[in-house]
Amino acid sequence: MQPQEPNVLILYASYGDGHYQATKALERSLNLRGISRVKMLDLMAESHPKLNDLTRFVYMQSYRTIPGLYGLVYNMTKDMKADKPFANILHAFGTRRLEEYLKHEQPDVVIHTFPQMVMPKLRRKIGLDIPIVNVLTDFDLHGRWLHPDVDRFYVATEEMRREAATIGIDPDRIAVSGIPIKEGFGPADGEHAVTALVPLGGAQRQSGAALTAAAAAGVQAPPAGLPAASSAAGASPAASSAAAEPQAFAAADACAAEAAAADSPQLAGAASPAAAPLAAARALRAGEPPVPGVALDPARRTVLLMAGAYGVMLGLRRVCDLLLAQDDIQIVVVCGRNEEMRAGLRQQYANTAHIHILGFTDRVASLMRMSDCVVTKPGGITLAESLACRLPIFLFRPVPGQERNNAVYLAQRGVAFISRSADELALQIADLFGDPAKLRRARDRAAELGHPNASDEIADDLIARYLSPAAAQELPV
Repeated sequence: MQPQEPNVLILYASYGDGHYQATKALERSLNLRGISRVKMLDLMAESHPKLNDLTRFVYMQSYRTIPGLYGLVYNMTKDMKADKPFANILHAFGTRRLEEYLKHEQPDVVIHTFPQMVMPKLRRKIGLDIPIVNVLTDFDLHGRWLHPDVDRFYVATEEMRREAATIGIDPDRIAVSGIPIKEGFGPADGEHAVTALVPLGGAQRQSGAALTAAAAAGVQAPPAGLPAASSAAGASPAASSAAAEPQAFAAADACAAEAAAADSPQLAGAASPAAAPLAAARALRAGEPPVPGVALDPARRTVLLMAGAYGVMLGLRRVCDLLLAQDDIQIVVVCGRNEEMRAGLRQQYANTAHIHILGFTDRVASLMRMSDCVVTKPGGITLAESLACRLPIFLFRPVPGQERNNAVYLAQRGVAFISRSADELALQIADLFGDPAKLRRARDRAAELGHPNASDEIADDLIARYLSPAAAQELPV
């Protein structure tokens, strides 16, 4: 028999912070709907703690120091099938621990926010008919998620749904929900779905020239772009990946330009009679609570720099210098848990106006609503949060793998801009702020792709399908 109180198990992993954040968002949404028995299980950490520590270390080192190798492995396994030997090995870790939990707790549904597909084979072995659900946490579809025995898939985009269906997943089992994110992310109160054009003054339109002048005045010369990759025999995987990088970026840029050209020509040069204020002023007017340590000028554009979940973003000081050279921009830098970076930036910019340096903060949603764009690494959760707040996104040196694939997809949709260098990034921001129609298109596309209520919608669907009394009567006992 079904237990009186619904029982949910969510399996996640601690490879980065995104899977955990998505899991916490789902837990909260289920709790708010009266589902209090929600167990979060880091299966690899609990089953094989030493191996988990080792694989996390290898993952982070490869991601940071040899990202080309990480990207090569990711893309080589992207089309992996569930019945292949390598997949069977990956999906075997944690079997004994999970079997113990299932037999003891007998959850009504098992949710994956990380593609460690132990459940399908184990479900057949122990004979418990427990629904299996996958909640994908990127804008890129990897084969590890696509096990044919999974009952329900929640994906970020319609394109992912079509791709999964093409591979052989029943489209009726796939819901386009968006990526689950914490509560509070969304546009400013009263903001309409279609944003108004923001007329910019002469100083704002000349910001590209200001950048050139700043460089001539002594800001160090930029790298010309990505270093050329060796084409000689024996080149490293990282070099091979770097060689392919400009083509991937160029394709994304071309798609973004094509998407922009398809918009109504009446937008170009037009200005709304009731033009929206800059983001800082808009948030102030909407009553956004202040963020400690941040006092923004409502007459300036605000750039939010997210230096990664642990304060990792190479070239950050160069980016700040170039943006501060523009007289119409202010910056908020979130260093995450990197106290060394926060202290260093605060010392360097101690006497500089219009830059605010923060460490870890739980007010990211407010900061996004106060900002006109965000500079970040393209992790799925941060991207989903940015889209929910209708922010144009600048993606600085995305590493190969799911993050670069996330970046290319959003660039193709016209909401993100990929930067290879600090100078290119600053010029891209100046170009966007100097083009009201382009800025509006980016915000509108973010609104189209954003799913602020993804976690709640997934929870409602789970309850209707698997956790309500009516659903319980339909499931075999």
